Amino acid sequence: MKVKEAIKRADLLRPNALGDEQKAAWLHDLDGQLAEFFGRYWLTESKPSDWQTNWTDYYVNKGTERKPIYAKVTGTTAPEWESGKYYKYKTAPENQFPQVDVELLTPPPYDEIYVLWLACKIDYYHQEMDLYANDSAIYEQALAEMRAWWRRGHVPACSTKWEGL
Repeated sequence: MKVKEAIKRADLLRPNALGDEQKAAWLHDLDGQLAEFFGRYWLTESKPSDWQTNWTDYYVNKGTERKPIYAKVTGTTAPEWESGKYYKYKTAPENQFPQVDVELLTPPPYDEIYVLWLACKIDYYHQEMDLYANDSAIYEQALAEMRAWWRRGHVPACSTKWEGL
């Protein structure tokens, strides 16, 4: 979801007089929090379109899954692509609203959290505490579902072998 789409959808739910720049700032604050949760290095599953020219923007894990040590890909030419080997360092997109409408980090169907986050903020700043409480509960549930989805796909390796008694 892009910033403008999240703002438009939130405005349909909660008509308000707040500026789009303020809402964009709130979205980027949330994306910064999510970037910290997701981690900075994202495994690249498929070959990126810029691989042949920008391979040095990628990293490999020289450590273990539990204790990763990321090293920049080096060399004078792009190495052979291997799925599941290269990582991209990601941060929350910079707030360049309204000039640039950036893609937010969380993919569908979990990107609804952006709309719910804005609804919470709008309710809070309009002092609609009953609506805020309801929207907060829905946002927290959606956030928990998104985090559960992330954990299912990014399970850390376990070095302990469990056995029954």
